[in-house]
Amino acid sequence: MRTLLSALLAAGLVASPVSGAPLGTAFTYQGELTDVGAPVSGSGDFRFTLHDDEAAGIVVGAPLQIDDVTLAAGRFTVQLDFGDVFDGNALWLEIGVRTPHDPSDTAPFTILNPRQPLTAAPFAQHALGQLWTNSGGAIVNTPGFVGINRNFPTGLEYFGVHAPISNGYGGMYVTTEGANGLPFYGYRTFGGHSAWTYLDGPTGDWRLNVDGDRVTVTDTPGLMGVGTTNPTEKLEVAGTIYSSTGGFKFPDGTTQTTAATSGGGNTLDQ
Repeated sequence: MRTLLSALLAAGLVASPVSGAPLGTAFTYQGELTDVGAPVSGSGDFRFTLHDDEAAGIVVGAPLQIDDVTLAAGRFTVQLDFGDVFDGNALWLEIGVRTPHDPSDTAPFTILNPRQPLTAAPFAQHALGQLWTNSGGAIVNTPGFVGINRNFPTGLEYFGVHAPISNGYGGMYVTTEGANGLPFYGYRTFGGHSAWTYLDGPTGDWRLNVDGDRVTVTDTPGLMGVGTTNPTEKLEVAGTIYSSTGGFKFPDGTTQTTAATSGGGNTLDQ
């Protein structure tokens, strides 16, 4: 009885983000053919067929026949290319063999059992080729735009997230592994200004930085600091406050719009 020990090797197991020719859909198949435990030598013809089931199912892609394959102590190597058929679903490879090589192509093939399950290497081609695109508006990467659950931009953005919710919160989190992490989100113009916000894990404070200037909202309810990291009042400013119009409104309902100097200090005058 003829048996087969086999292995699948992708045409490139490690992909790196460098320019060059695309990987393509071909992959390398290596096997060892034995007959009643003894390696088969010489040459043989092989026919490879993909199925969507390990025993029954339907044929996926066109069968491939490769003739006059060298068998070195039973070992052989062939390159298979079924085209763009790897979509993440399980597939099995059925192998037919005839030895020795039949130049007339009339002798029947012997089907080897069981079918060989395809492992992850060929399926990696699907991930490289699809560039994140999935049907149903899940994840999209098109030239100039990246979308999650949305496949079109709503304005001039290059990254968009659509939260499928009509009422309640809709958004995203940046999460760290540990409680002392500093999850942040930043903005920067090329060679210009920068701004970023982060949550201070150890203190629970939320901070906003703009070109090095800081605004802090503390974990203590209702305290906010501008130019200081440790506010002790509802609003604490380390610096000058400027009101261009409107003035300052006090708890009694009065609004101060001018300031008058009296004695050694400054007072607000209505």
